[in-house]
Parts: sequence; C-alpha cells; structure tokens
Amino acid sequence: MALFDRYTKIDIVEKNYNCQSGQVWKLGKQFLIYDIIKSKMFKACITSPPYNANTKELYNNSFNDNKKDYNDWLLKVISIIDRLVKGYFNLNISYTSNSIDNYIDIVYYTKAETDFNLIDTAIWNKNRGYYGNSKKYLFRRFEFIFIFNNDIHKEYKKISTNVLNIFNHSQVIKGFNASFPMELPKFFLELETDKNDLILETFAGTGTVLIASQQLNRISYNIEINPNFANMILNRFYNEFAIEPILIN
Repeated sequence: MALFDRYTKIDIVEKNYNCQSGQVWKLGKQFLIYDIIKSKMFKACITSPPYNANTKELYNNSFNDNKKDYNDWLLKVISIIDRLVKGYFNLNISYTSNSIDNYIDIVYYTKAETDFNLIDTAIWNKNRGYYGNSKKYLFRRFEFIFIFNNDIHKEYKKISTNVLNIFNHSQVIKGFNASFPMELPKFFLELETDKNDLILETFAGTGTVLIASQQLNRISYNIEINPNFANMILNRFYNEFAIEPILIN
C-alpha cells in the first residue's frame, strides 16, 4: 500500500529509514529534527497544531478533552516559538465539536503572554465539495490562519488578499487526512521571507512546509516526534526530489 494517493499517477518508492527519537536528518537544504534547535533564530514559523482529540493518536498524549490542559500545553510550545522566531508566526488552528472555542483562547493568550502581536488574519477557503453529516454544527469550509509578528512589521513581500482560495483535496496522504496543500505554506513563505531565510515548523506532520521550503530555496527546521510520520516525510522528500535523506547525528 503506497503512502501517497494523487490524482496524477506517479511512481512511488517506499523505504524504511528506521526513524527514532533524537535523530537529525538532512534533506537537501532542509532538516528534520526531534527537538528544538536552540542556537538558531528563525525568520518565520508556519505550523498547524493537532486538534485536542488527535494528540493521543499522533503524539501519545491526551488531555481527555480537557481544554485547559490542551491550551496550557500548546501555549508552552508557542512561548518557545516566541523565543526562537524573530519575525512572523503563522498559526493555522481550527476546532472540533469538543473544543469549539479553543482557538479564541489560544489567540488571546498568545497576544497576552508572548511578544507576538496579531497583525493579520487570513481565511483559508478549502472549497470542499461535500457537507458534514451532523445537524448539530455548521459544516466548516473555511479555516483561520492567524498572523503574528514579534519584530517590526513594515510591509509584506507582495500585495495579496487575505482570502486564500486553496483547495485541500489535491493530495491525500494515507493515515493522515489533515495535511494542508502545498500552496498554503508557499503563500506565506513568499509573503514574508526571502531565499535562504530560516523557517521553523513545530508540528511537521507529513512535511508540507519542508517540501515547500526546498522548492522555494528556504532553509527549514521541522520538528516531528512521531517516528511513523518522520519516515513518511523522508519518503515524501525522496520521491519529490530524488535526493537521499542523510542521517547526520
């Protein structure tokens, strides 16, 4: 069974890289890491944290739908991002029926407890062609991406609208249906950064920010503690660029 399903046919090579905690991988100009690199200062962070309900499956952690514990955990991560980034923090955060107002708390406390200022909000129009099966909640075709900055924001690299019509069904990765499309991180990389800038991704997932950074000649450090996802990222990178990942630690 292939890791990737695409609407266009491609040949897939799958390898077992035996990913383990503590490893550091070099993928072209990009890095896949298990923990924070404290000696680096990044120009931007682009990330999408897991939903509260997904933390047990993805990261062997669960808060039993306890919103406060989840928020406290995520705010600790954001406080670390605040220390490592001098520039932009792009936070794609949504919600589930069990945590309908989580994102409001996170945005409020990010502004109140860190040096980040909320400077913009982008709306990602996913344009899904189907509806939910519940009458209890409205089906969401949109997600918010909150843009923070803890440096001096003068202007973006280009003029753009804040409504991003980017469909999220162009690629599906088996076992992980929350991967956002490549065009999404590319938009923010081109909006906020220059070539060879350092980029941070704290929840690498399937490696979309890593792939986009390689395509746009940025240098990204991508944290992923789930070895299955790490192996998925290495395979995805190899199939995309035909460059063999190198274990460097």
